[in-house]
Amino acid sequence: MYYKFSYRYLVATKSTNAINIIAWVSIGAIAVVTAAMIIILSVFNGLTHLVKGLYNGFYTNVKVIPATGKVMTILPPSLAALQRIDGVKTVSYIAEEKALLKIGESQAIVTLKGVDDNYTLITSITNNIVKGTYAVGDTVHPKLVLGYGVENALGISSSLLQDDISIYIPKKNQPFTGKIEDFATANATAMGTFAIQQEFDNKYVFTNVHFAKQIIGLSYNQYTAIEIGLTTGDADAGTIIPKIQALLGTQYKVLNKYAQNKSLYTVMT
Repeated sequence: MYYKFSYRYLVATKSTNAINIIAWVSIGAIAVVTAAMIIILSVFNGLTHLVKGLYNGFYTNVKVIPATGKVMTILPPSLAALQRIDGVKTVSYIAEEKALLKIGESQAIVTLKGVDDNYTLITSITNNIVKGTYAVGDTVHPKLVLGYGVENALGISSSLLQDDISIYIPKKNQPFTGKIEDFATANATAMGTFAIQQEFDNKYVFTNVHFAKQIIGLSYNQYTAIEIGLTTGDADAGTIIPKIQALLGTQYKVLNKYAQNKSLYTVMT
């Protein structure tokens, strides 16, 4: 009955067509607004998946950081117990610190991130190499993999890759006066360039964890973070993270992928 009256109201012949015009204009406006909302929400949905895909190449399923300060000490028994937790697939040890890179007259302030061999198993960093190769070297022959933005800031062209870059990091546990003596210095060879997302490309430089610990001044059992890959990816992070937290204690923070960049994911949600 309702549909019948509505149909006759819209299409029936009337002495004046003003009501018909108003009705059709209203219908057209509603249709345009609804279509625009569908398009906008679809774009946002696709953008969310795109951004998550970009960030997934850098952030791991789980990350352990110190609850206070920048450095944490974890003894071998705890590390062994961590690797035995059901659902933990791969554990990677990280040493990270701000550094000044310099080559010739060019310089850039970056985050030097020392990683071990397992890091490539829990991220897609090797799939994002756009120049050279992914090689982080060892303590004797340290190598660097630069973010694309860092490479540009240093003015390194493809022909200059594999040139030595000077690294400067403020020494720990001593007053900083700004003199060269206040810095731990070393040279490393640029081997490749990665491009993931501008935020990372302008900030990060990868090297091996042992060299990074040496120049930062960390002892054998000290790290700045532990990054963990899970057997089922993010699916079971909610049940595995409490086990890791119970093992390590309250002096550590155990973060899932979303907590590692909470502001971004909150905005997208």
